[in-house]
Order: sequence, then structure tokens, then C-alpha cells
Amino acid sequence: MEKPEVDGTLYSSESDIRDKAVQFYTSLYMEKEAWRPFVDDLPFSMIGDLDRNMLITRFERDEILQVIIDLQGDKSPGPDGFTMAFFQQCWRVLETDVMGFFNEFFEKSLIGSVYKILAKVLANRLRRVLDGLVSESQNAFVGGRQTLDSVLIANECLDSRIKSRIPGVVCKLDIEKAYDYVNWDCLLYLLHRMGFGSKWIQWIRTCISTVRFSIMVNGSPLGFFGSSRGIRQGDSLSPLLFLLVMEVLSRMLRRMEEAGLISGFKAGKSLGEGISVSHLLFADDTIVFCAAVPEQLLHLCLVLTCFEAVTSLGVNMGKSELVPVGTSFIREVDVEVWEGRSPSLEKGYSCQIWSGVGCMWSWLLVWAIGFGFGMTSGVGMLPLKSMFPILFACSSSRDASLASCLTNSGVNEGRVWNITFIRDFNDWEVEEVLAFFNFIHSRIPTTVDPDSMYWKLRQHGRFDAKSFDHAIDGIQEVEFPWKAKAPR
Repeated sequence: MEKPEVDGTLYSSESDIRDKAVQFYTSLYMEKEAWRPFVDDLPFSMIGDLDRNMLITRFERDEILQVIIDLQGDKSPGPDGFTMAFFQQCWRVLETDVMGFFNEFFEKSLIGSVYKILAKVLANRLRRVLDGLVSESQNAFVGGRQTLDSVLIANECLDSRIKSRIPGVVCKLDIEKAYDYVNWDCLLYLLHRMGFGSKWIQWIRTCISTVRFSIMVNGSPLGFFGSSRGIRQGDSLSPLLFLLVMEVLSRMLRRMEEAGLISGFKAGKSLGEGISVSHLLFADDTIVFCAAVPEQLLHLCLVLTCFEAVTSLGVNMGKSELVPVGTSFIREVDVEVWEGRSPSLEKGYSCQIWSGVGCMWSWLLVWAIGFGFGMTSGVGMLPLKSMFPILFACSSSRDASLASCLTNSGVNEGRVWNITFIRDFNDWEVEEVLAFFNFIHSRIPTTVDPDSMYWKLRQHGRFDAKSFDHAIDGIQEVEFPWKAKAPR
């Protein structure tokens, strides 16, 4: 790190760099609000008496030894400098000390240098009760569930929505600084609401609140400070505790759907029947399905605001997206309401003026160029950047759209090309310049319709898997396009 920029100011001196680094991370793990609301009216699942007692039973030798065996021995060492391989190879020598540490933690909640083993033991116990606490919309890190299940459900929801021809919106949300911003009071409150005993809650409080951080800057450790919020990356407990916090968002969205303020996508059957799915959670990534109604997006924004107020977890709008399904109504929604990205389907299916269509698919697709986002080199063939590489390198805007390169020459006189370059051309480049303008002169779009794509293997122009499968079977020695740039 040589010259970091902080709030628009560059710092070059070693002392300033160190101070700013420590200051940044100290602020990152410091809770900003003295009080946050609770969600007393929100229902949560609770664990039973057997599970509650199981969590706080004494730590047995076999349980601890199995965790040590399961942990990878070549991972980074702990604060004492020993890797897990040391504990695995020297267990007979270390057994008494390790068991003594666990007994002290059980009696007095004292944490020592073998915290990594302790966290894994506690995580194994917590994992056994998660299935009954976490809603079905969360599949990550829960025993008996797979993340792929959420992917398949999302695909089924989208497919059913498209077939129903009912406009909708898919909202992809990213939680900002997910682990770092978790509010401790909210987490402990949720443990209490879900039926965990006071001893277990005290253990979790000790695990998350006794950590201290030191920042490595240019090879030197700096600072030694505590924190008042957040859970640690790499801690075995962290992903499981984070699931419990995200359960707040899941329950809020379910309450909104029950009240009719958000309507999810139907999956499983046609004609409007089947199971309604309003959201799916993948750890810190969330997908929300709702109708193509601006009011429902406003309701979603209110849910996210309440969720941030309770948990301290906000949505990173820069990494979040709204994707319309069968409609482009998002353009009509006030940008200030969402402040995120709303890519249009037309843009996702088109290409830039200098770029071509994705590799394997181009021989089966025909582009009808309108006044949309882009064009290829005259409906198929090579892209312009491949045909005229020198001009592409000199273009003032390499991602220029078709519409931005056309201007009206006058009333009732049509449009003309207006392509600019960053420099004048040399004598030996004139021939390519003339060839370029001669090539595009006869290819001015005559319509103001957006770009469209047609499937060559069907008369109606719509893609279907059956025709593509037949096309693949009829070609010899063609590698299946696992890495092809398929239309999104």
C-alpha cells in the first residue's frame, strides 16, 4: 500500500497510511446506533426442550477429537502459532490441556487460544437444530438442504412466470458488508426469541464480543482494538449465526406477502395455480419475486428499510439489480426510489456497435437491427471491431450504442452516421477509413424499433431446446458450447 485515497485525499507518509488503516477498520466494527428496534410482533420458530438441553451438555472427549480430525491441518495457524496439524499429531500430549480449556469454557465462558476448535464444536451442535429454525427459503449451510435447490426453484418460478405471460420483476439484492455489520443485540435477541437457553446465549455472546483485531499494513501489525458489532469471517459459527439474522428479512417478506403487499411468482402448475414463492435467500444474496407494479417495489423498499433498522444490515444498491420479466415498466419508476440498476431485456439480448454476437450461438441467430442498443457488422458476419481494428482502437467510445451514432440530418431527410475518433488518421489509414464508411453507409436502420433476435431453426423465430438439440445432433465433431456466450 503506497498512496491510499481516503475521502478524496491521497496519503503517502507511512504514519498517515497506518493511522488511516486503523481508523477505517476501527470505524467498520463500531456500532453507530445506541438503540435499535426489536421485532416483537414477528413470529419465529422455536427449538424444543431436548434440543435446548443438547446444546449446553458437557463437552465430551470424542466430540472434541472428531472435530480436530475433521479440521484441515494445513490451514493458517491460530494466535499461538500452531496449525491444526499440530493438534492432530500431538493429541495424546495435548489432550489434558485441551479438555481443561473446554471445561473452563463450560463453567466460566473463558476463551483461550484453541478457539477455532471450540467454534467448530459449537457450530456442529447449532447445525443440528437449524433445520427447525430457518425457513424453507434459506438453503445454504442447513443440513439436509442444498443451495442448488434454490437455483432450481428460482428457475422454475421464472419459467412459470414467462409461460403465464404475466409481467413481473425479479429483484436480486446484495447485503452490504454482511458479516461486518451484524448487530449483536439483534442476534442475541433472536436467540432468545427462538428458545435458546441463557447459558448458550452467554456462550455466543462471549464468542462474538471478546475478539480483538490487529491490522497488517505493509507487513507490520498495527492496532489492537475491540469491536461492538459484526461476526468474524472464517469463523465456523459465523455463517450459521448469519442465517438466524437473515431470518428476520425472510419473516418480514412473508408477512408482506400474507398482507397482499407483495405477490410472488407461482411455480409448479400453470393457469395461475401452484406454490407462490416471494423470495429465496443464498446466505448474503437474496432474490425477491414480485408483480410488475411500482407500489410493490415501494413496499419492498420499506421492508428493506425496516430490516436495516433492526439488524444494521443494508442493501448494497450498486450490486443489486431489478430484472423485468415480460415488461419494461421499471423505466417508469422513479430512480430515487430504488437507486439501483435496472437492465432492460433488450439491452441484455443485444450487442454494442463494435462487438459481435456470442460465438457458438451466432450461426443459429439472426439479428434484426433496429434503433436499439447495438449492431453487428451488417446482420451476422464478423463484428466491426474485428473488420476494422485500427478504427476500433481510435474510437472515442468503444461501447457506443447504435442510437448514439445516428443523428437526424434535417426534416424529412433521414438519419446519418456520426462516429467520432480520438485522433486524425494517417495517410496509410485512409483506405481503411473509406472502407469503413462505405460499409456502414448502406446499413442505416430504417426503423425505430428496438433490436430483436430471431431463431433460424423455427419459422416463428422463437428459441426452443428441441430444435437446438436436433441441430447439435446433426453436426459432426462439434464441441458442446459449455463456455459459449449464450443469451441471458
